[in-house]
Amino acid sequence: MSKIIIVEDDPMISEIYQMKFSTSGFKVFLAKTGKEALEIIKEKKIDIVLSDLIMPEMDGFELTKILRGGDYDPKIKIIMLSNLVDSREKVIELGADGFVAKSAFTPAEIVNEVKKIIQTA
Repeated sequence: MSKIIIVEDDPMISEIYQMKFSTSGFKVFLAKTGKEALEIIKEKKIDIVLSDLIMPEMDGFELTKILRGGDYDPKIKIIMLSNLVDSREKVIELGADGFVAKSAFTPAEIVNEVKKIIQTA
């Protein structure tokens, strides 16, 4: 069972995604900030990070930089989930494995997109 962390500061959104990913066979962890996510990622040996870009304390760009900086498992899959579609290239350059536009997909479709990305990344 793959372990995924959903890094999202909106509790309603994170609960919806938690339910969808759980029912799709993932072990789901939640974090409201990038700093909280980093602690959980190390402690729980997370396989997949699904992160919003705009969050308090640390945004998704910084989270990606830190995760790709050498102190974390280089095999961890990082997928950004945001409506800032113009940021797609930047997060991929920073080392993210994929980018999913929140507004373009339903939560069930987001699960399918994440599955596609982790199979090809």
